[in-house]
Amino acid sequence: MDKLKQYINENREAFEQEPPNDHFNRFRKKRNWRNNFFLRHVRALSVAATLLMLFSIGGIYYQNNRDFVDRFFADPLQYSALPKEVVTAIDYYTNSSDKKLRSIQTLNLKDNQVEEIKRFAEKELKEYEKNRELLKKKLKANPQNDKIKRALIMNEMKKEAFLERILAQVKDVERKSL
Repeated sequence: MDKLKQYINENREAFEQEPPNDHFNRFRKKRNWRNNFFLRHVRALSVAATLLMLFSIGGIYYQNNRDFVDRFFADPLQYSALPKEVVTAIDYYTNSSDKKLRSIQTLNLKDNQVEEIKRFAEKELKEYEKNRELLKKKLKANPQNDKIKRALIMNEMKKEAFLERILAQVKDVERKSL
C-alpha cells in the first residue's frame, strides 16, 4: 500500500489533469464494442442451437419413419392424389413388408436350404415390385379407378403375407438346424 501512495504522490500532477477529450469517447466505443461483440456471439450461439435442435428433430423423425420418407420422396406414385385410407393401407403393408424383409436379411444362417429360400424370395419380390410399378403406371393414367387402387393394396398385402411365410420357413429351418 505504501508503494501505491508513494507512486500517487510522485505523480500527483498526472492524476490531477483532466483526461484527453477523446478519452471518454474511446471508453464508450470499447464498452459498446464489447457489448455488441458479446451480443453477436450470444445471437449466433442461439441460432446455432436452434438449427442443431431442428436438424436433430428432423434426423430423429427420419430415423423413425425412414421407410415412409424414402418412399414418399422416391416413389413417383402421387400419394396426395390418393384417398387417405388407400395411402394408409399401402403404408401399413409396405412397412410391415420392409420389416420382415430386414428380418430375413439380418439372419446369418449358412444353411443351403436357407440360401435357396432367400433366392426364391428375392425372385418373388421382384415380381411383386414389377406388379406394383405396373399398377402405379395404370393408376397414374387413371387415378379414379377403384379397381386399380384395390389391386395396389392387394399386391402389398400379398407381398407382406409372402414375406411372413418366408420368415416362418427360415425360422423353421433355423430351429431344425439347432
